[in-house]
Amino acid sequence: MGGLFLGMVLLQVVPGSIQSGGGILIGLGLLAVLIMLLVTGLRMAGLLLCPGCHQKLEEIGAYCPECGSHGLKPGGWFSSPHCPTCNRKMRRNKGRHYTIRACSHCGLYLDEKGL
Repeated sequence: MGGLFLGMVLLQVVPGSIQSGGGILIGLGLLAVLIMLLVTGLRMAGLLLCPGCHQKLEEIGAYCPECGSHGLKPGGWFSSPHCPTCNRKMRRNKGRHYTIRACSHCGLYLDEKGL
């Protein structure tokens, strides 16, 4: 936003700047806005929060994210968290290998299809 603002101010202050490269200043300002939107979008992409407890849905808690049952067995050094109710392992290598249907912190059931 600062780059766009600076470009607009320079177009108004510097006489004859529109004829001598004002388009470059506008282009640089718009590029700065696009970069800002991209960075903001990338930062917000992993922030899925539970509507009930406002915890991050990507983190594993005490409840199973697949079925929502309490009693998720924690993982160890060489094992993933495991749910004895639905018999699913919460593996994460090069992506998530389970579906988030419930919040793993409070157990709130979110969606049948899942995330």
